[in-house]
Formats: sequence, C-alpha cells, structure tokens
Amino acid sequence: MLASSVSDVAFIFFVRQVLEGNSVTYGILVAVWGVGIIFGALAGGTSFVERRLELFSMFGATLIGVSLGISGIFPTLIVVIVTYVVGGMANGLFNVAVRTLLHKRVFDQMYGRAFAAYFALRNVAIITGYFAGAAFALESSRTVYIVSGALGTAVGVFGVVLIMAFSKSLDSSQ
Repeated sequence: MLASSVSDVAFIFFVRQVLEGNSVTYGILVAVWGVGIIFGALAGGTSFVERRLELFSMFGATLIGVSLGISGIFPTLIVVIVTYVVGGMANGLFNVAVRTLLHKRVFDQMYGRAFAAYFALRNVAIITGYFAGAAFALESSRTVYIVSGALGTAVGVFGVVLIMAFSKSLDSSQ
C-alpha cells in the first residue's frame, strides 16, 4: 500500500504532464480503475480464490505494482487504460483476499482489534506513501510511477515467494 500510495500523489501530474491529458482523461482513468476493482472483487469471492487467499492477496499486490510500473514505462493513454483496468482488478482481488483472511484467521472476539490494527497499519502506509511521493511528484511523476511500480512488484513477489516456501514447509511437515 505504501508503494502504490506514492503514485497516488503523482497521478494528477502524470495525467497532465506525461499523458498530456485533461480532467476528462483523469476521470476516465479513475473510472476504469474503479471498474477493475469491481471485477477483481467479484473474482476474489470465488471458491477458487478462497482456497489460496494468502497467495492471491500477494498476487494482487504484485499486479498493482506491475500495472503502475508499466504505466510509467509506456505512458500512452491506451496502455495506461489497460493497465489501470488490470491494476483495479488486482486491487479488488487484494482487498477481498485480505479481508477474507482476517475473517477466517481471527477469532470472532478479536475482529474489532484485528481490523483496527490492520486499518491503522494500512493508513500509516498510505500516509507515508503520500509524503514520499509528494517530494517528487511534480518534477518527475513518470519516475514516481516506475519506482512505485517496481517497489510494489518487488514486495508482492517477495510475499509470493515467502508464501510458497512456507506452504511447502508446512506440507512436508505433515
């Protein structure tokens, strides 16, 4: 969340300066990300995803990073629209997987505390990302997108590798 929040600050400058867009362009990109979120959330609610929630949460995080990075590397409107649909889908998948994990892994009596801790950490990550992005957004929004995407992708891939390694060690110990 921290990595993707860095690009949130640069978004308006990316649209105006890099894509040479206007308020309509901005609105279209916000809308296609939102449409992606809906479809990603629907996919996250399937039994296929529910069997591997940990993996799909990190897969979603990875795809968010990939979509932001590709947007920065190939900054044309059509590429950014496509990557925003994919990024939105990944965002929706991530959101559903993480919240479902909390519901499945936390005792009923602890839901309030678990969700409070999750949202506190989430908000700290987002605010930190905003501050980090603010320092560079105006001067180099494209670079912010590339770096944000690379960081998000790296963290997501690292999470996938950890989950795969951890699940193999659990499988072999049984």
